[in-house]
Amino acid sequence: MSERGTSLEPVPDRAWDLAASALEAEGLDSAKCPNCGAILIGRYCAVCGQERDTHRRSLKILMHDFLEDIASLDSRVLRTAKALFAQPGELPSAFREGRTQRYVPAVRLYFFVSLVFFLILSITDIAIMQLQVEVHQTGTVRYSPDGTMTVKAGPDAKINKDLVEQEKKSGIVIDTKNKGNDNDATVTVKPYFFLPVGAVHSSLPEGARKVLNRMTESAQKDEAGSFGAKMFAGFQHVSSDPAVLNKPLSDWIPRVLFILMPVYAGLLALFYFRERKRFFFVDHLILSLNLHSAGFVLMLFAAAVAQFLPGEILLVGLGLLGGIYFLLAMKRFYGESWPWTVTKFFCVNFVYICFFVLPALGVVILLSLTET
Repeated sequence: MSERGTSLEPVPDRAWDLAASALEAEGLDSAKCPNCGAILIGRYCAVCGQERDTHRRSLKILMHDFLEDIASLDSRVLRTAKALFAQPGELPSAFREGRTQRYVPAVRLYFFVSLVFFLILSITDIAIMQLQVEVHQTGTVRYSPDGTMTVKAGPDAKINKDLVEQEKKSGIVIDTKNKGNDNDATVTVKPYFFLPVGAVHSSLPEGARKVLNRMTESAQKDEAGSFGAKMFAGFQHVSSDPAVLNKPLSDWIPRVLFILMPVYAGLLALFYFRERKRFFFVDHLILSLNLHSAGFVLMLFAAAVAQFLPGEILLVGLGLLGGIYFLLAMKRFYGESWPWTVTKFFCVNFVYICFFVLPALGVVILLSLTET
């Protein structure tokens, strides 16, 4: 009976006891783990993973271990950087295949890359976006049944009498008594990306600034136009400081993109629904994290190129380069044929950009503009 009871003893406990007895027979110490109390029979505790060594070492040994850890970290970072830049889709594929020790984890990589992106922009004093405000005063045109065209000039327009007489001979009547009002003026905003703070100037002429002030006052008098009043007030701030929205954008863009990453993963899961037994949601999420990390790297590259190329060329180039990277990553990760990969690539990114990214960034810009 006692033998049977002994045979029912948990195997791991018996194994540790036998190992401890063997160590004592050899004259070696079988200490207990300081963390969980289990018997230590090797360098690490078999229960909790606590290291046997208490790290009470000389300064020389500590420096040696520190340099060894740094070298190990460097090699891991370099492998991750190489895979991120030159092998689209390798990092999420490695996670799915269980090759996780070679690379930096996806979440840590995302936070590191995004932190470096905003840190470099802050150090170099480069704004994500600056706005140039312009006010256009437009007159109104009315056609008479006899074919005469009557032009009502803008409220601040200076009218030359000789020009009035000259245009009248051509059938164009300039109304000098009833000028247009501020409702005929339009406010336009032109964005500039990744330029140094102060590189964009938005100094309005005195007449245009007066029009903008009157439009703001008119919106403030309208009880239903409180949002419009805030918008015009925001335009006035931007006209004085084109980079006034840079701080709100730097604060909100990381949060918005971090919230939208699961949305992108959900779209991938939706379009690859037939592959749900092979690809779990966490697989799509890791791919989304990797692609957004690559997006920050591409934007950092665009910030450097923006110092030499016009903004329009920069945006087109960034879109093409990012599109090619995302497409290659999806092809490598999912392994489908090119026609299916291209189709799903366009569908996923069209829905994501048009229905999620642009509206979210638009809301951030509007709220930032009205709160400045």
